[in-house]
Amino acid sequence: FTPNVFDMLDRVDLSPREEYELTDALTLLVENGHKVGAYELSGFWSNVSFPEDLLDVNRIVIDGLSSRRGKNAPKAAPGVEVSSLASVHPRAMLGKCSIGAYTVVDQGAQVMDGAKVTHAIICRNAIVREGAFLDHVLVRPGCTVKPATTYQGSEEKVLILPDEG
Repeated sequence: FTPNVFDMLDRVDLSPREEYELTDALTLLVENGHKVGAYELSGFWSNVSFPEDLLDVNRIVIDGLSSRRGKNAPKAAPGVEVSSLASVHPRAMLGKCSIGAYTVVDQGAQVMDGAKVTHAIICRNAIVREGAFLDHVLVRPGCTVKPATTYQGSEEKVLILPDEG
């Protein structure tokens, strides 16, 4: 999808199932003159309905990448620990922190000194402040995690920050 899908999702109402339906957003895309196509996929695919599904797919993809990249595992500056089972965008900024297994740090994201992140997705332009600890967490785009805070989810319940509920 292009970013236009998010504009359409913002306009979608709750369905009778009390969910925001992606198909409704696709219909709005077509009605607003955007091109929508379909492709037949072969190989791995997964239905991602819940945050736990997203971290599970994240783990599967990282396992596949790490088995192929071998010596090209992420390189870290002095004082930065990055697991070979993590993916850090080249334009992410890392302080002296620890990026654990099955973690993705997206473009423009920042993980500051003393922070420890594992089994997490740090979305674009999110900031994890000094000394924060995150495990089984998804940090939404542009959000900031306060310094020295701990958020610990589990395989059964991924935390989404900021918590709006």
